[in-house]
Formats: sequence, structure tokens, C-alpha cells
Amino acid sequence: MMDESDVEAIRNIKIVGPDVYDKQEAWIKQAKSDELKDKVELTEIHRYSPKSEVESGLIETKLKNWKAIAEEMDPNVKEEGFAIGEMGLSGTGSDDSQLNARNYDYGVDIFDYALQATRAGLKFGSVWGFEDSMHVQHNDIINTFKDKYGPAAQTEEGRAYKVHTPTGDPSIDNDIKIWGFWNELGEEMAAQNEAAGVTNRANTVKASDEKLKPWYYTWSMICRYFPAGMQILETTDSGVNQVRATSGIIPKGNNKADLSIAVVNTSNKEQKVTLNVPNAKGVTDLNQYFYFDGDRPMNDKGQLETYDTLKNVDLAKGLQVTMPANTCMIFTTLGYNRESHPMTLTTGQLPDVTGIEIAEKTNAQKIVVDETYQMTTQFTPSIASAEVEWRIADYFGNDSDIATIDSDGKLVANRAGQFKVIGSVKGHPEISASIDMTATTTKNLIDNLVDLDVGTYEGIVRDDNSANFNNTKTIKRSDSNANGNPGIITYTADGIFDFELKAYSLKSTLPSSGNFVVEVSKNGNDWESVELNFASQSQLSSGWYPFIVTPQSLDALQNYQYLKVTMNSKNGYKTYDPQYGGGTISYGKQSASEIKLDNQEKYVVLDKTVQFNASVLPLTLSQDVTYKVVDPNGNQQQKQLLMKMVF
Repeated sequence: MMDESDVEAIRNIKIVGPDVYDKQEAWIKQAKSDELKDKVELTEIHRYSPKSEVESGLIETKLKNWKAIAEEMDPNVKEEGFAIGEMGLSGTGSDDSQLNARNYDYGVDIFDYALQATRAGLKFGSVWGFEDSMHVQHNDIINTFKDKYGPAAQTEEGRAYKVHTPTGDPSIDNDIKIWGFWNELGEEMAAQNEAAGVTNRANTVKASDEKLKPWYYTWSMICRYFPAGMQILETTDSGVNQVRATSGIIPKGNNKADLSIAVVNTSNKEQKVTLNVPNAKGVTDLNQYFYFDGDRPMNDKGQLETYDTLKNVDLAKGLQVTMPANTCMIFTTLGYNRESHPMTLTTGQLPDVTGIEIAEKTNAQKIVVDETYQMTTQFTPSIASAEVEWRIADYFGNDSDIATIDSDGKLVANRAGQFKVIGSVKGHPEISASIDMTATTTKNLIDNLVDLDVGTYEGIVRDDNSANFNNTKTIKRSDSNANGNPGIITYTADGIFDFELKAYSLKSTLPSSGNFVVEVSKNGNDWESVELNFASQSQLSSGWYPFIVTPQSLDALQNYQYLKVTMNSKNGYKTYDPQYGGGTISYGKQSASEIKLDNQEKYVVLDKTVQFNASVLPLTLSQDVTYKVVDPNGNQQQKQLLMKMVF
């Protein structure tokens, strides 16, 4: 209680916040502002996640990001903590209810949510809710009806009861929030509903609601074996889609600790995962708890009992676990009543690398000759480390000098063409990965809608109204003059040969209107119209239609120096319609870099015809190809097929 007469008695009471369920980022910034951060002791939010957000792992990413924002604004958050005051999967019932809480799957999803919250480094998470009949949808019900209704009816057993509303009127009493582990008045309310003929509403209370709902088992399991004070360990990604794990220890001194590992598989198929604790020393026994859709072992209180006890497990070598579809497990050294059976741990050990993924730092797979790019690596497990050996290969895996890469993964293409970058763990060539790359002499002229300092631009009008196009800003459009003068943008670049532009219109008939025109020129005076492809996209909520505009063909050998976009508001179109949203223009010196054959047959039958098809890269060049037949030593044969080849 707070004593209003003695302010000194409550001076140390602080608050948690912002305690919000929407626009978390903005509210966190406000709670951690200089004005409030000393008053908010613990940063705490709510989050009711869609099922897809949990099963995809996105909620873990969001929680990490929100926590990082709070820590950046207030370094004390690292000590004070970051928490979820209310968590659950977004509701599916009438008003504010989660009717899926009655089903098996909700137990798996809420378990997965808890795992991701621990992996994100949260101090705690509390679920909504606990018991159904205690929480009505509308707070005014009790006051409105407390004098109107007396004690409710009796059940067939003659047991008197009052519902928490309390009214005895089924149309009111069913107006509760169905989220919890059970409803202590389930049988009474169900009897009342049956007597009144109230049975057809989705959120009508059932007699079975008085029993523990399935998700109680998983939530009680994780609370029991991941108790307050447990130190959560960094646990790597599984490398298996929709399979996650977390772990924690309770230190017992002398390099001993109790260990718990939780694993979930929300996919629709059986998955295998290896649980590895590099710093485990010796062997240990693990109690296994298993939540599956079937006859689970439970005691007379409805609590999950041990499914199995795994003897002499060497976690340093790894425990392989088979996870059936849509299930979760806990492995722990703790006894059923949390009795301690600690294992011995060492320090400083890292797991061996079992897999590797490589990528270019900017995720570019098409690079420009003579420019430097940085390759990156990601190991499995993610905390593992190893030295990587790099090499460049052709399509068939043979060493190639088309590009150069050093020991630090810095990549430079020497000439145009396609190649592979291969990275392997030093000393373990079997642990490797490759990525296909294309090198080109082409450069891209990019209009990024803000910097207008490349090329020449004419008649530009910016649209800074953030309400347009779902907050996409700086749209170029036809002249704002009421006469609807055309808007014109002209680019200058050496050797324009391709482009991809974005246009907007209030009408889906833009492709046939002639209101969006693209022309090219060699000298800036004589212009050639370009035949366009318009790929229509879904209409925006603002009513505008987006289009992706590309050329039907553009001869790379013509060496175009100018590209002009003209927008007209005619044929019934309103002023500012159409509008231009920028895009990419490809230009630069072009030469044939590679010929690809789509037929890799090693054997042909005598006197039978085999069709060969070839593509010249880049595809914008002529596709006429000359074929010839040679022996294994490369010597030309007397019989050959000739076709014109033009580059």
C-alpha cells in the first residue's frame, strides 16, 4: 500500500514501461529519453505476435532490435534488463480472445516464443493470461449489472456458484477473455449455457475449459526448468528451418552447474539436430521432457512427468536428437522437483566447424571488372571459427584466372565472364561452399530519388508530400502548372543499353495511354522512341498503380549517350499523373564475355541429330554463334557446322 501521508515512504518506488503493445520502437525511445529514463527502472513492452512471426523466427530479431534501441539510449538497460510484460500469439476469437489456446499447437508456438525471448537476451517474459473467468471483455459489466442480478442458478449437482461478472446471464457471462490455462467455472458456466440454449458462439465457455489447456504443459515445463536466476547461454542457430534451441545453467561452484536445454520444431516434418556443449567435461544423465500430440506422461495434477532419462551423455561430442514435426523438448540435469544433479564444465572450448556459407558483403553476385569486393563467411555452429582458403573456378570447378581473391577474401574480377568463388575450411576441403558470380564491364547509373547530380535533368518537380505512395518521397512528375505541361528528365551516360524504371498512375491504362515515353539519342538532338514493357503491380492503398518499365529491346552496339523520360497529363489524366519513381540505367563498354551451351551431352548416337542452343553473355549483344567440331586435342574436323557469329 502507498501511504499518502508519508511521501518519504514511497520515494524509492519506480515504474516499468512503456508497457505498450503497438509502435514499440517509438515508445521505447520516449521511455528512454533524457526526461524519463531515470524514472523508468525497467524497460518493458507487450507483444502479441502473429503465428508466422514466431515460426519464422522474426520475433527474436524484433526483440533484439528493440532491446538494442533501449540500450543505445540508456546504457543502464544492460544492467536493469529488458522484458515482455505481456506475451502471446495474436488472438483468434471474438473481441479479445485466443481460442487456439484450447489446441495442442498453441503449446508449441508459445514454447517457441519463450525460446526466442531468452535467445534475444530478455530479463523475463510473462504470458497472458492465467485463468479465464477472472477477466471480462468490458470493465463496466460488474458495475452495470451488480444490482440487477442476484445469485445465479445451480448446477445439476446442486453446487451453488456465482460467475465473476456476476450475473447469471449467459449473454453477459460468456463475455470473458479466453486466454488462460483454464476456467475455474467452466462446468458451472457450461451448465448455465446449456440451460439457456447458448451453444453456438465461438467463445461460448465449455465444460472442458475447466481442465488444463495443452499450453499449460509447455509453459510450466519451461518455467520449471529455466527458473529465475538461471544464466542463459549463447546458443547458436540450428541451421535447420523452424528448429530452435536455447540453454542455461545454474552455477553450483567448483566448475559445476545444472544445465537445461530447450528445443522446438515448429515445421511440419521430422528434423534432426545435434546438441553440443563444447565445455562439457565427462558424461552426465539428462532427464527428457517431451511435448507431443498424444498420450503424454502426466501425474495426477496434470503436470508433465519425465519422458525418458538419457544415461552417460557426452555433450562435448554432441547429442543427436530426432524432433518429430510440431513438438518441443527439454533436456535437463535437474530432477523432477528441480533437485540438483550438476555436471562438470570447463572453459575456453569452441565447437568444431561443421558447415560454411559464403557471400559477397553487399550481396552482389554481379560485379564490375577491376573493382574490389569483400567476401564474407558464416560458420555452423555460428560461434565456431576457422581459417578459410579461397579459390576461383570456372563453371566446371577448374581453377580460373578470370578473377583474383586474396587470403582475406578480397575479390577482384580481371575480365568479364562467369565464375565461381569457392571457400573451404583450411585442412578440411570437404567443408566448403561456392557462389556463382558474373563479372561485367557494365556500370549502373542509379537515380536514387534524392541525389540529382549525375547526368542532366530538366523540368523536375519534387513531390515532398509524405502521404503519397505509402510515404515514398521525391517522386518526379509532370509539371505542376495547371496547363499540365510535360515533365521531362534527361540522363547522360556513355553507352546506354538497358534500363528498369518505375512509374505511377491513377489509371491501369498507362501502358496504352502514350503518357509515359522513353527515348534515346546518340547526340542529344535526334531521338529514337523505345518500345516499352509495362509490368503492372498491385494497386497501392493510395489508389495509384505502380509499373515497372523496361525496354523491349535496346541495341547495345548503337552507343546511345542520352536517355529521356517524358510524362504527359493528357487523354483525361489529371495533372501530376503519371509520375516517375526513378530506377536503374545500365551503360558502359560492352563485349562478349562468355557463350553458354544448354546441352552438356557427353555421348551422341551415330547419324542422330542433336540440337545445340547457345547464349552470348551479356544477352544484350548479338546472339549469332558459329559452331565447329574438334577432336579431344582441339583439332578441327573436316565436317563442321558453321553459323554466323557477330560481336
